[in-house]
Amino acid sequence: PPPHELETKPLKPQWMIQVLRLLLPANTLLFVDIGNCMMWFGHFFEVQIPGTYFINLGFGAMGHAVAAAVGAQVTAKNRRVVVVTGDAAFAMNGMEVHTAVEQQLPVIWIVMNNSGHGMVHQGEMVLRGSVVSESKFSNTIDFSKLSQALGALGCKVESAKELNDAITVALASERPTVIDVIIDSEEIPPGLSQRAEALKKAFLNKKTASGMPGFST
Repeated sequence: PPPHELETKPLKPQWMIQVLRLLLPANTLLFVDIGNCMMWFGHFFEVQIPGTYFINLGFGAMGHAVAAAVGAQVTAKNRRVVVVTGDAAFAMNGMEVHTAVEQQLPVIWIVMNNSGHGMVHQGEMVLRGSVVSESKFSNTIDFSKLSQALGALGCKVESAKELNDAITVALASERPTVIDVIIDSEEIPPGLSQRAEALKKAFLNKKTASGMPGFST
């Protein structure tokens, strides 16, 4: 990240990804969950070795990466296994952290915490100009405390510098670690913006063709 972004809070996802790419070994097995994290990493993360990047696009199950990484670490004992997930996706599983603690598996979970279902919230704002669903949490989950209660290392970070320090410690510790990253909830991934614009055009064309009023926000 540029120097002026190192201490900026909250952390913008694109700078978070740069920090991870710089620090993670090239052969790290990276599991990316479903949600905004999928959009961010699909656009910005550079995969350097084939067979090291995993997204469950079959069922698109939120929280899949949180659990899948534990199995991967069992079979890939000499490689680092890292999960990138959203706070809503992590909350759908999460207890696998305790399994990793019990089995001494040094999985690293990185939680992109925007206090809710970011893809839903941002998608509705871009598509409609307003939010109609309960997509934001009234109580932000503190995953650093949750992970500590499960016996893992846990920390909360809000800037690129803090993330850099946390990843460095996690890689050196060889212990299960959860890094709760407070990200800028207003930063919209490019892929989501493009998808929303395509849907708006599709709705407009469909309604215009049927003689109905065009879609508006």
